[in-house]
Amino acid sequence: MSANTEFYDLLEISVSASDAEIKTAFKKHAIIHHPDKGGNADHFKKIKTAYDVLSNPEKKREYDGIGKNRNIFEDLFKNIFTQFTKRKTDPIIHRYEVSLEDLCTNKIAKFELIRNRICGCSNFTNCTICNGRGMVTEIRQFGPMIQHMQNKCNTCNGKGKIYTSCDKCSEGLVVDTQIFEIHLNSNIENGHRYLFENEGTQEIGHDSGDLIVDIYYKLHVVFVCNGRTLIYTHTLSLQEALCGFKYDLIHPSGELIQVVSNDIITPDSIQQLVGKGMDKESNLEIRYKIVFPTRSELKKLGVALI
Repeated sequence: MSANTEFYDLLEISVSASDAEIKTAFKKHAIIHHPDKGGNADHFKKIKTAYDVLSNPEKKREYDGIGKNRNIFEDLFKNIFTQFTKRKTDPIIHRYEVSLEDLCTNKIAKFELIRNRICGCSNFTNCTICNGRGMVTEIRQFGPMIQHMQNKCNTCNGKGKIYTSCDKCSEGLVVDTQIFEIHLNSNIENGHRYLFENEGTQEIGHDSGDLIVDIYYKLHVVFVCNGRTLIYTHTLSLQEALCGFKYDLIHPSGELIQVVSNDIITPDSIQQLVGKGMDKESNLEIRYKIVFPTRSELKKLGVALI
């Protein structure tokens, strides 16, 4: 049996992560998921619990032992228990694209979600076939052996209730429109996933589904983002490459950066602006391309050609 990895998965680290890696991972996730930054409070608590356990040597040893000493009877009990518990509704996975400007200016992103939710009406009765459990027991006899099988109730379709719709719902469900907010910041990486627990679709007889929001960067017309590094490509004339240049560059945060150079720039040169990347810990990388004059242009300038 493999060890339980839930806490490691929450922090997105391997089971062999060092103390320093655990601490770094917690800081990274805490910044993103802290309720004051717009994160989900319940998810933040899970992250904090995971860190409290994995950062404590004794608790970590106990936790790592979970799963190693399990046996076939525990797995069998889990399978039986699952038959009597409610299934969680499948999550809604929502893709949300953001611009670099949105991230660098800490924009509050808002989006509308349409989902099914359980109506608050009381126009239902418990199913008399399954007594409101959603499951029925079927007894089968094989010689001297008697087997009890749990199956979904076909009368109520596993819901446990028989609905007569009110003027707002259809079989106990209404179409609900909800506005959600995400507090963006420059620390959010491309592909980051937000979890809104129990905020997805609801189904009768099942636990509420989750809403999962995947953050993806939009393609930018000026910058390319490589991790936390911003990459900008600037074209120079031969005169600028040899004699120097000055130009203004607007950062996604809105900051006006004046780029000046009196050095000779060779083809494919790279200039690093420290602390001007997606955050103060990353850089802006300027890559230079040089446009050389054509033969006809050189002739017009009076340059003798061999």
